Amino acid sequence: MNTKGLIVLGSMFALISTQSYSQFQPIIDSPATALYKEAAFYLEQYYFGYSSADLPNLTEQYRQELENACASQGSNCGFETARPFIERLTSSLRDGHSYYVSAAAYKSALSSFAGVNTNSNPSFGFTPGTANAQGEVLVLDVSANSPVLEAGLQPFDRITGINGVKFQTLTALNTLYSSLNTDSPVRFSIARGEIAKPVKLEITVQRRYNPNLNLPFSYVAAGHPGVVVMRFPNFIGFNDIGPKTHAMVKDATLKKAKAIVIDVRGNIGGEETECSSAAAAFVAGGVEFMGQTKYLKLPWGFKDGKTTGNDARDLRSYTIADPQLWKGKIAVLVNRSTASCGEIFAYAVQRAKRGKIIGETTLGVLNTATDYFSLIDQSAVAITYSRTFNLDGTALPERITPDVMLEFNTQKIAQTGKDDMLEKALVAMGVK
Repeated sequence: MNTKGLIVLGSMFALISTQSYSQFQPIIDSPATALYKEAAFYLEQYYFGYSSADLPNLTEQYRQELENACASQGSNCGFETARPFIERLTSSLRDGHSYYVSAAAYKSALSSFAGVNTNSNPSFGFTPGTANAQGEVLVLDVSANSPVLEAGLQPFDRITGINGVKFQTLTALNTLYSSLNTDSPVRFSIARGEIAKPVKLEITVQRRYNPNLNLPFSYVAAGHPGVVVMRFPNFIGFNDIGPKTHAMVKDATLKKAKAIVIDVRGNIGGEETECSSAAAAFVAGGVEFMGQTKYLKLPWGFKDGKTTGNDARDLRSYTIADPQLWKGKIAVLVNRSTASCGEIFAYAVQRAKRGKIIGETTLGVLNTATDYFSLIDQSAVAITYSRTFNLDGTALPERITPDVMLEFNTQKIAQTGKDDMLEKALVAMGVK
């Protein structure tokens, strides 16, 4: 996935890419019909997914319905009337990589892909989950470079109190949230590990603005010295997640880690350069694929310290000055919301037989790529415009089937203090 402008490639693809929709359809009946026709045009020209839906018939069906909806307004029919019909058109494809994006969501996505946190408010850098029967609030995730991570908080720790006051069972979440709206230092009481015999600690942190929430981070698995967990919230970025991965591998090597667990649960994907360069830190010989659009084929991946290509709409590349290769034990954690580049990462490991994949069957957009096509009202359509193959031409699977199937249940983690997937990974690697 990428969000950059179309690139001239010296082909029929380039001919279409360098012309706007208005050059093909100069007559505009109303803002609504213009918006719909523009979205339909891009779908017709670029959609290259595996949907069996009859796109031309669907396009005509929703066009007629839109015209009926606009009949009383004529040329004054506004953009807002067309948006539901564009949503219905893209949804009819039943393709997780094709969907309508509102103007606000599109603007946010562009900022995210540029590595910018659009929320300028300061934060502590963690995502609270539910409270358990003891009134402990589960930490679902933390952010790289955040105050709490630097202080030692880990995903699936439990917050038991604030500023020395223990949470009450029924009011734990409300008390936590009300205590976070301050710029003063806050003291968190933390429980880690099994409910029956937790490790207890306290951290004092002050919230601040975090400019990039997409970067990966690493920490030592609780109760398992020498086992490093590398958490990848997504692969949204460029020339940052891959390099950070290689730096984390170097650090793990210098500290003589025994094994690495890679957590891509909930990872919605991102840039091909980032998931391939990150995976290449664990797979000997590099990680390479072939992308195919309606108009051309292009290889992409990472090998010998540099990207070997990108997708058809973004030919940027980069080199990592000090590439690393972890040759030790690894396991990868996935769940049903692991998608796109998150699935590509897991597939690269599974294809190379480098380590066990633990968890749930993934979302199912592994074998395609998507991109945003901006529309005249500043919204966009995300379109599955490319299919992904191995270099030998064989098709990638639609989704990852784990080597070890296991349910991901955060409520169970909150109640027991145990991450069953992590525990299973330790067993699979022979370090427990």
